Amino acid sequence: MAGMTTDALNACMDDLFETLHTAFPLEDGIGDARAAFALVAKSADPAKNTLPRVMFMDQIRAHAPQVRARDTAYLSEHMDEIEFIQQLGIRKYWVSEHMPEVTRGIIWDKINMLLMLASALENVDPAMLPMIEQFAQSAIDNGEFADGAMPDMNDIVERMLPMAATLRGRGGGRGGGRGGPNRAERRKRG
Repeated sequence: MAGMTTDALNACMDDLFETLHTAFPLEDGIGDARAAFALVAKSADPAKNTLPRVMFMDQIRAHAPQVRARDTAYLSEHMDEIEFIQQLGIRKYWVSEHMPEVTRGIIWDKINMLLMLASALENVDPAMLPMIEQFAQSAIDNGEFADGAMPDMNDIVERMLPMAATLRGRGGGRGGGRGGPNRAERRKRG
């Protein structure tokens, strides 16, 4: 399952590259970065292929709060510190007052989706990975990001809760394991 989850992350990254290429067709850095990413993504054992996620998170982790907040001024100032963004060669467009806000918003959406998925993959119990994979693939397949709109977080939670409850009932998930009490239940008991 880890390979499929990684495939979803890789598909999100490729979607970002496609969006950037469409917005900035003359920028060679985008094609070069896409080719380098594809090489890294295909070079590892598919069952253990975490390298693209690890590379992405290693580069963006220190900037994650500002990325989540869509802090354009911060990103403009620190863009050269994030290697994968630097390699894209889009700084001159990003800092331009002529860059359409719609385009900037779509790029923020794609980067935030990558950050959300990569963060989840780092921090979630492996038993929940199939649920994350299903959500990510569904979002991509349904074109939920085609218009540059991020899905409503409440909608995401509503879609994931029934699957999480099913996992808990089978003994999956972090807290209870094998159907035992979760952390909140243990605190109540004293």
